Amino acid sequence: MTLYGNEYVTCEACNVDPASNNTECSMCTYDELLHLYTDPIWTTRGQQLQYVCAIALPVMYFLGLLFSLRTHSYIYQLEPEQDPGAEKPDADAEGHVSLGEWTATRCVTILLAATVAFSLVSETLIDSLTPALEAMGIPDEFAGLTIIALVPNTSEFFAACSYALHNNISLSVEIGRAASVQIAMIQVPALVAMGVFLSPASSPFTIVFPFLDLVALFLAVLITNYQSTARSTNWFEGASLLTTYLVILAVFLV
Repeated sequence: MTLYGNEYVTCEACNVDPASNNTECSMCTYDELLHLYTDPIWTTRGQQLQYVCAIALPVMYFLGLLFSLRTHSYIYQLEPEQDPGAEKPDADAEGHVSLGEWTATRCVTILLAATVAFSLVSETLIDSLTPALEAMGIPDEFAGLTIIALVPNTSEFFAACSYALHNNISLSVEIGRAASVQIAMIQVPALVAMGVFLSPASSPFTIVFPFLDLVALFLAVLITNYQSTARSTNWFEGASLLTTYLVILAVFLV
């Protein structure tokens, strides 16, 4: 019997009671599922569901961009602070003030250049960390939750804290969760799509995660949803979030 995740039950002997028609099994053990690609549940239902999710997630991501950048961009706009002693910028005939905004071409060019540079730095970081992690016996999951997750996103964390200090919680939360949303809704579906063409048929990339990973993901989504709907926050909630993060780290380490 397969338990959805990465384990299945194996029983040595099963007897059927003729009177009650119940099945009694003994010597049952949990074993790790090593052949997911031959599992009937996966081949008949799970694989098709994975492709549906790989299509639906990017669609929802781009709808979210349309929501935050076009139809409801005013939610995330931060009014610039005015210095009483500073000179006011010149306004046009209609009273509109120019704040020196970048053009779309300039924004896209800088974003693409930064993405390419960041991918090269990330590849170098992973190649340098792999021998050290193996030598120290640190699990890959723990490294992914600490060094690999925190170091590349340091600038985003500082930006989120800066907006939070200026009382713009909506934009602060949006920046804090942007990287995770991009990984879940863009990178993972892209890996699924590439796995269809690049990975061998016997072991393509899947989105079937171990049970412990599912628990951590569920807690992350639950906490993020709560923080997104809250209109205010305080230092105790921040301490609670850090404590939850440290507990999850300890689970993956020990």
